[in-house]
This record gives sequence, C-alpha cells and structure tokens, in this order.
Amino acid sequence: MMKAPSSDFLVDGLKSYSCLKLSKIVDANFCSDGFGPLLEQMVQALCRHVSDDSPTVRRLCLRGLVQMPSIHVLQYTTQILGVILALIDDSDESVLESSSTDAVEPVLLNLSIRLQNLQECMNEKIRANAYAAFGALSTYGTGPQRDSFLEQAHAAFPRIVLHLHEDDHSVRQACRNTLKPIAPLMEIDGITVVFNTHWFSSDHRGDYEDFLRELARQLTQNLAARVDRYMTSIIQILDAEICKKPMLNM
Repeated sequence: MMKAPSSDFLVDGLKSYSCLKLSKIVDANFCSDGFGPLLEQMVQALCRHVSDDSPTVRRLCLRGLVQMPSIHVLQYTTQILGVILALIDDSDESVLESSSTDAVEPVLLNLSIRLQNLQECMNEKIRANAYAAFGALSTYGTGPQRDSFLEQAHAAFPRIVLHLHEDDHSVRQACRNTLKPIAPLMEIDGITVVFNTHWFSSDHRGDYEDFLRELARQLTQNLAARVDRYMTSIIQILDAEICKKPMLNM
C-alpha cells in the first residue's frame, strides 16, 4: 500500500518549486526599470530562505542570487555578498564554484577580506570552509580584479601555509586544496613544484618541516621583496594564536 507523502515533504516541495521559479525569473533578466520594486521583492524573498532547513531550498535561493544578471549586481551587492558568505557554513560549496563571473567580480575584494577574517574562527568547519572558498575565488582572480585579488592572496599566503599543519584534518586538506590554484596566480618560479612534493601532502611533522625549508628557499630566491612582509605576517599570526586555543602543531 502506498504511503501518503508527509506534510513536511509537501511543504518542502512547494518551497523548492517556488524558489526555483523565483530564481529563474531573477536570472532571466526580464526586469526593466519599471519592474524594479518587483525585483527587489523577489530578491528579498530569496534572501529570507537562504537559511531554510531544506538543503534544496537553500541551494536554489543561493543559485538564483549569485547568478543574477550583471545589470542588477551592483544594486544588490550587499545581498549577494551576504549570500556567498552564507555558504561558509553550508556543505554545498558547488554554488560558489558555479557562480557567474559577473556576480562575483564586484564583491571579489570584499569577499576575500571577509573570508580571511573567517579563517581565524575557532569553529573548525567554518575555518575549513573559509579556506576552501578562498581557493574557489581564485577562478575569478584573473579578470579586472586580478591585481587586487593577488594582493589578498599574498596577504593570506602565510596563514594558509601555517595551517597546513594544524590539528584539524579538514582544515589541513582545505589549505592544501587552496594553495594549488592560488600558486599559479602568484607567478613565483619553482613554487608550483614545491606543492607537488610528498612533503606537501604529508601529515608528518618532519615532512612539513622539509616543505617549509624548500618553500623558504624558493621564496628567498624568487620573491625576496615579499619575504619581509611574509615574516611580519607570520609573527602577527603566531602572536594571535598564543592568545587563543592552540590550533597549530608547533
């Protein structure tokens, strides 16, 4: 005998269908100047359900907002930025990776700074997702915002390297996955080779130390102008770690 669908199932289905339709309307770029108030209401409706209990509803709302046509992006920059940041505590990272360039580029610099702040969070899941999302942003760091994003990559680089050997495995793996796409943007001779060694992929302390020595050699030879700033950042990071629960296997 077929069991009738539960009320929760029906409600989730209706919400998913509604969000799907709203997302398609927002993405369709049909709104002319006269439809501005209607578009604003639809954007607000999608924002309200970004934190819905249903992962399907969340995904549809997120996709609708981050794939908004470029002519509307600047008007709703705050909402789009907030939505992308909502991904940091969500398991569906594919939304950011599939977001349109037009939607991400206007918020790229602001988003990269916010992600670096979240990388200091004590919650391991949020910290790991913040590193992973920063790596996903490298896809958008090759356009008009390249120089600005490159500076943010250099600023984040020392922290990512340090957290390659922190206690939480998910954070270590997120840092590894983030360094690989960022390294080519930094255009440092020899640095990509370092990230392909077994030292880089190993969780052993000795291998990590060997990795640091080789990385330091490459940076000294090929990026001497940045070394002082890297060292200053490392000292600041370690000072801050002393004031918090130890996260690094120092």
